[in-house]
Amino acid sequence: MCTENKRFDKFLGQKIKIFIGMAKGKTGYPIVDAGMRQLWETGYMCIIVNDCCDLFFSKIC
Repeated sequence: MCTENKRFDKFLGQKIKIFIGMAKGKTGYPIVDAGMRQLWETGYMCIIVNDCCDLFFSKIC
């Protein structure tokens, strides 16, 4: 990240950390973490948990 806007670089860095944490199942939100770990291990995610993860990703990230 090497734009001239330092605030944008900081914002983007925070979003990337959240995305990586979500992909690894380490967000700090138990339902999101469980869903992402389930998806990683089995390749499947319950539709209810999927909706929770979708909301988390669209609202938090």
